[in-house]
Amino acid sequence: MHIRLTRPTDPVTQALWRTAQGDPAWPLEDASWTAWRRFVSEGQAMELLGEGRLWLIRARGSARWETAGFTLVHRIPDDLRPGEPEAWEMGTYLLPAWRGTFVNSAVKWLAARWVFRHTGTAALLFTVAADHAQARRALDKLRWPLDTPPPDGGPYARYRRWRSWSERREMVLYVLSRERAHALPKPGLGAGPGLSGDMQTAWPKPSAGEIGRSKPGEAGQALDPQGENGQLAGEQEHAHDRQQDTAHAGGRLGVTKEGPDGGQRDGEHQEGQ
Repeated sequence: MHIRLTRPTDPVTQALWRTAQGDPAWPLEDASWTAWRRFVSEGQAMELLGEGRLWLIRARGSARWETAGFTLVHRIPDDLRPGEPEAWEMGTYLLPAWRGTFVNSAVKWLAARWVFRHTGTAALLFTVAADHAQARRALDKLRWPLDTPPPDGGPYARYRRWRSWSERREMVLYVLSRERAHALPKPGLGAGPGLSGDMQTAWPKPSAGEIGRSKPGEAGQALDPQGENGQLAGEQEHAHDRQQDTAHAGGRLGVTKEGPDGGQRDGEHQEGQ
């Protein structure tokens, strides 16, 4: 199986929205086509401003490419992290048919790799509802070195409080610091040793002056899939994990919950044959 991250195109965004109709995990509070179009437009605007990137997730098994969901990364505004280093946030939505597969791990790995290579961020954040056990298990299954600050303080506490207020429920913050992310494991997929080649990949560490400062324009650049993304190999998770692997779509563009052809390729993950 192959995984790609692609820029949104009208036919694919329409197909994704139609397929997701009726899904209680759809991440926008307003499930209308108008709201989804606005979400996509704002994601594209963030890319132009160097403030974020919205990708559609494309998966191909033995025959054809299908849309599996979307993922969003965006820069946390300065006023929501006063006096703290730059941080970006990631959120992912998968259609029901793709939950419980290796797709969530592969997508997060590719998106995180992009963030740390193309921005000067000091940390990558994930926010999930405190009572959303499935979403929290999905993050635990990544086996990443994520820190969970205490609810009454810690890094990026103001942003966590703002997210809780905007979501109207208690949110939990997970923090992946650059210092702990420079050698993340490839998607382990939960079923034992199924990866070929090197089990880790390293990101270049920026100089001290680059930490906490995005590089203008780079958030809008495409990756070379043969160079910076490469190709990963792995095996699919057991099907009984399907109900545990609902990813969350987070950030500034809407009220969030957990949760075909075309597009320019930005990243790719290939399952071992």
